[in-house]
Amino acid sequence: MESDADSAASSSNPRTLMEYANSSSTPSPSSHFDSPPHHPHFPSSAPPPLAGLLPSNEFEMLPPCNTITNKKRKRPRTVLGVWNHFTKIEGCDPAELKVACNYCGRHYASDTKKIGASIMKCHLNSCKEYPYNLEYPHQKNVSFKDRKDDEYVGQVKAFNKEACKAACARMIIKDGLPFTLVEGEGFKEFCVELCPEFDPPSSKVIARDVYQLYLEEKKKLQSFFMNNNVMVSLTTDTWTSIQNINYMVLTAHFVDSDWIPQKKILNFCQIANDKGETIGKLIESCLIEWHIERFFTITMDNAKTNDVAIAYLRGKLKNWKNGCVLEGEFLHMQCCAHIMNLIVTDVLNEQNNLIDLIRKAVKYVRSCPSKLLEFMACAWKEKIEFKKLLTLDVSIRWDSTYLMLEAACKFENAFNRMEEEDKQYVSYFGDVTPQPSDWKKARVLVQFLKIFYDITLIFSSSLKVNSNLFFIEFAKIEKLLLDWMVDKDATLSGMASNMKVKLHKYWGSIEKINKLFFVAHVLDPRFKLSFIEFAIDKLYPQEVSEKILQGVKDTLYRLFEFYVASSTPADTQTLNGVQPTNEVNSSCAHGEEKGIMWEFKRRKMDSSYHKKNEVDRYLMELEEDKDNAFFNVLDWWKLNSTKYKVLSLLARDVLAIPLSTVASESAFNFGGRILDPFRSSLTPKIVEALICSQNWLRSIPLPFHICAYDDCFELCQDVEKGISGNGSSSPWTPMLTFD
Repeated sequence: MESDADSAASSSNPRTLMEYANSSSTPSPSSHFDSPPHHPHFPSSAPPPLAGLLPSNEFEMLPPCNTITNKKRKRPRTVLGVWNHFTKIEGCDPAELKVACNYCGRHYASDTKKIGASIMKCHLNSCKEYPYNLEYPHQKNVSFKDRKDDEYVGQVKAFNKEACKAACARMIIKDGLPFTLVEGEGFKEFCVELCPEFDPPSSKVIARDVYQLYLEEKKKLQSFFMNNNVMVSLTTDTWTSIQNINYMVLTAHFVDSDWIPQKKILNFCQIANDKGETIGKLIESCLIEWHIERFFTITMDNAKTNDVAIAYLRGKLKNWKNGCVLEGEFLHMQCCAHIMNLIVTDVLNEQNNLIDLIRKAVKYVRSCPSKLLEFMACAWKEKIEFKKLLTLDVSIRWDSTYLMLEAACKFENAFNRMEEEDKQYVSYFGDVTPQPSDWKKARVLVQFLKIFYDITLIFSSSLKVNSNLFFIEFAKIEKLLLDWMVDKDATLSGMASNMKVKLHKYWGSIEKINKLFFVAHVLDPRFKLSFIEFAIDKLYPQEVSEKILQGVKDTLYRLFEFYVASSTPADTQTLNGVQPTNEVNSSCAHGEEKGIMWEFKRRKMDSSYHKKNEVDRYLMELEEDKDNAFFNVLDWWKLNSTKYKVLSLLARDVLAIPLSTVASESAFNFGGRILDPFRSSLTPKIVEALICSQNWLRSIPLPFHICAYDDCFELCQDVEKGISGNGSSSPWTPMLTFD
C-alpha cells in the first residue's frame, strides 16, 4: 500500500529528467516513479510535434508512444510488409484487434481473417506523417548507384508511374522474363518494399507495353537506315519452336560512323517452308521494310536451298541503285563455323567407339559422390595436379566432347589406378576398360579438336570484327595438317591425312573461296599483301599461288573503283593525290645524321608517290607491328580515314562482314536451334518483338536460346560452402566444380 501510494504521488508530481539525473542512482521507494504512459499519437523514434512549443524542462513529460497501453511490453517482433509501420494495441477486446499507425497514431482494425492488410496499405499511401509520402508531387529523391554506372551516381529523380512501367517493360525484354512475373506474389512484395508508390501492372498491360516499346524502337532503327544509307552485311539462320513452327532470323552487321561494330536483328519471322525462293523473297521483303538499299554480302550455311536464295537475290538486287556490290559477284559468304562443324562431325563419327569408351569411364566416376571421392583419392596418389574435375559432354555440342576428352586424358593414371583398386569399375566395363592405345588416340584427337575449337571461337566472335583473321587461321590449319601428315607417329599422320581430305571436301579448292576473305586480310595494316604472298608460296604450287595472289589484287582494285564511282565528291576530292604533310624527321630537326627512316619519309613526300591512288599508297606504307596485342584494326582505319578517304569506306564495309551466322555460344551445336518453352508459347509477332527488341536494347547481347541456369550448379556449391563455413579439406577431397 505504501508503495502504491508513493507511486501514485510520484505519478501526480512527475520529476523532469534533469532532476532524476541529479538524484541517487538507487532511488528510494518514496522517490521512485514509473515510466509515464505511452502517448498514442507520437512515435518513439522522433520528438513529438509540440516539442518546440513546450519549455525544455517539460519536454520529458511527453510520453513516448511505442504502445497504447500503460503496461510495459516487450519489443514487437519484426514483421514483413505493411506491419512494419503499425503497432498492435494491447489490452483491447480479442474479438476486435486493433493497430495504431506508427506515424500519425490512427487506429485500425487488424483482424487479418476478416479485413486483411489492404486497409493499412491504403492508409500509408495517404498518411501525411509517413516520411516516404512526398508532400509535393514534384519533389525529387537522390539515388546512388555503383561507380560503374557513373551516369546515374547521385541522380535526382522524382517518382513517375509511367517511367516505372516503361522500366518494367524494358526489364522483361532485356532479361527475357515471362509476362506473368509482374503478377507474382514475390515481385509485388518486392515492389512494396522498394517503392510503395508503384503498383505493378498486370501481365496483359506489360505485354502491351512491351510490344509498344518494340514498335517505337523499330521506328527509330528504320529511320537510322533510311537517313544514313548504311552498307550492311547480312546473316540468316533458322529456328524452330516446340510446336514445330519454323522461323528465320535476319541480322544486319555494319560498322557505324564512329567505327563501332553493330549487330542488329532485323526480323525473327515465321517462314512457310525452307525452299530457296521462299527464303529469297522473305529476305527481299525484309530489306524493303527496313529501307535498306545497299548490302554487301549475305552469310549463309552451305545448302542447295541457300544457293537458290542467293541466285534469286542477285537477280533482284541488280535493279537497285548501288544495291549490290559488283553485281553480287561476292554476295554469298560461306559460314565458317558451319563448315568447321561439318568437318568435326565427320571426325567424331569415325572415332565414336573411342569416345564412347572414355565417356563411359567418366560417367562411372560421376555416377555418385562416393565414386568421385574414390577417383580423387586415386588422382592424389598419382600426384596429379588439377584445377577442374571431369565433366560429361552433351551429345549435340562437340565442344563439350572436346573438353571431356581433354580433362579425361589428364587423369589417365588415375583411371588406371582405379582399375586396379575398384572391381566394380572393371565389371562396369565388362572387362574392356580403356587401354594405353585408346588414351594415345584420345590425346591425338584432342590435338585436332583443339585447333578447330580455337578457330571456331575466333570465327564466331560477335563482339568485334573478325573477317581480317580468316586467312591466318585457314593457313594455320593447312600448315599443321601438312606437318602432321609426314609425322613418324602413324596415328597422328593417319588422322591428319583424313582431316585434310575432309577440309578440302567442305571448303573446296582455295581458288573457289570467296575473294573477300583475302581482301579483308589485306586491309589489315599489320599484314597487307606480305603474309598472303608468304603463306600461299609455302602451302601451294607456284602456278596456284600466283593465280591466287593476282586474283586478290584484281578484286581489291575493282572494289576500290566501285567505291570511287559510288562515293560523293567530298569523299573523292583527294583521290588523285593528297596535299604534302608538314612531317619533318625528328633526327633532322635536331641536326642529327640522316638515317634510313629519313630516306623512307623523303620518298613518301616525292611527287610520284602522291600521284598514286589510295590502294597503291596504302600498300607502299610500312606495316604495323604484328606483335602489338592491343592493336585494333577499326581504330587504325578511323585514325587514317582522312588519309584514305575512299579506301577507309571500303575497309569499314569489308571488315564488318561476319564469318559465322551464329554467335560462339551456339557455334558448336550439332542439332537445330529450338526456342525455349516460354517463347514457343507466344504468337509469332510477340516472339519477334521480344527477340528483336532485346537485341536492340541490351548493351551486351544476351543469347536468347541459352539456359539461364547453366552456371547455377557452381554458384549453389559456393553458397553452400560459404554458409557451412567448411573451408578445410584433405589434400584429395574434391571441390565439386564440374566446369
